[in-house]
Amino acid sequence: MPVLSRLKSVADIPRLHAAERPNAVALDFNNRTTTYDELNKRASRVAQGLIAMGAAPGARIGYLGKNSDRYFEVLLGAFKAKGAIVGINWRLAGPEIAYILNDAGCEVLFVGKDYTAVVEKILIDCPKLKQIIAIDGGHPLWPDYEAWRDTHEAKDPMLPVAPDDDVIQLYTSGTTGHPKGVQLTNANYLAVLRCAEEIGVGSYTPDDVVLIAMPIFHVAGVNIGLLSLAQGAHGVVLGDIDPQEILRLIQAKKITYAFLVPAVILFLISQPTVKTFDFTSLKNISYGASPISDELLTRAKGVFGCEFLQVYGLTETTGGGT
Repeated sequence: MPVLSRLKSVADIPRLHAAERPNAVALDFNNRTTTYDELNKRASRVAQGLIAMGAAPGARIGYLGKNSDRYFEVLLGAFKAKGAIVGINWRLAGPEIAYILNDAGCEVLFVGKDYTAVVEKILIDCPKLKQIIAIDGGHPLWPDYEAWRDTHEAKDPMLPVAPDDDVIQLYTSGTTGHPKGVQLTNANYLAVLRCAEEIGVGSYTPDDVVLIAMPIFHVAGVNIGLLSLAQGAHGVVLGDIDPQEILRLIQAKKITYAFLVPAVILFLISQPTVKTFDFTSLKNISYGASPISDELLTRAKGVFGCEFLQVYGLTETTGGGT
């Protein structure tokens, strides 16, 4: 039976693959690899840590940091603890970050080293925050993520789940006012995973290598990561949008699937060295979030030689539309 049809909740994603393919690579970040067995155990440790600090079912768990393998450990751990991850746009100013933390009611915040200074400045304005975890460590007051994670038992809490449990809360761009928190549930994500598999936009196999490049505070970034993990693929996580690094990774890691916005596609094909890379591994580049010109699409097809697929949607529909 296909894996996606056996998922009862998004918390089942690491459980199923750890049981069936424990030694397969789930995540690859800066050449630091994590197997599905390791990912499952680390998610359980995170879940136990969140429960120990008093995060009840439905608690909002903030994450302010760039893409990394650690984000997905926290994400899946929050799922197991019945919490909901709130990915925060790291491009925002301090007061805007504080607004989101307060609006969501975040009790815990995981923060990357690039954003510790801004969080220190806004702490006084975020009275609901009970605990801050330093993802990269090195903070004099906040626990080091790896040390905190590893003090907890790798025992899966196996909490009961419901289809309408919130699992992710993403914020809109707020073009007509304050950003709005979009509550996405288990049922939303199970539907989008199965839909993606059926229409081909995210129909990966365990043999595929998927580039996870879009920011994880955006629905596209989260979705590509979850699609990769849900289907047992090898996910290559990119911390920053670096055109040369993307080109290098496609060749070195033999990337088969990627999701990129048109602006990034333009950056890639404009690199003077683009024709020196081998793109024969690529099967599909999906794109969305903004229009693409016919000229750019034609040029990109000529450079990469793979299928291109346009998607359109919005955060409120879990990223899917057409």
